[in-house]
Amino acid sequence: MTATLVAKGLSGGYAARTLFDSLDLTVAPGDVIGVVGVNGAGKSTLLRLLAGVDEPLAGTVSLAPTDAFVGWLPQEHERLDGETVAAYIARRTGCAEATATMDAAAAALGEPDAGGAAADAYSAALDRWLAAG
Repeated sequence: MTATLVAKGLSGGYAARTLFDSLDLTVAPGDVIGVVGVNGAGKSTLLRLLAGVDEPLAGTVSLAPTDAFVGWLPQEHERLDGETVAAYIARRTGCAEATATMDAAAAALGEPDAGGAAADAYSAALDRWLAAG
């Protein structure tokens, strides 16, 4: 699945400190972007806003198609006890969730009364899994 991310009038920061304001950004399929700045400039804040982890002070972030996702791997990892690196990456990129959805949909497809909803769920999960790489 290819997607386009659009940020309009985005402002980010914390409490009374605004790190950036009125940012407009479009990331289209195939685009490669870099975020460069000094410590404390708001790079991580921007990436958290684009990934939908945090809410902006102002502005919007949208995806087309709307069911697309943004994978985000934070600088400081949040591993769970006993979690492998592969499992961490799968969880953080959405691959683990997509795999679980595909497994459930595949099981539902084997049921005698399986309808188109199970096939649609499997197809959407497979698209998400493939897009996450």
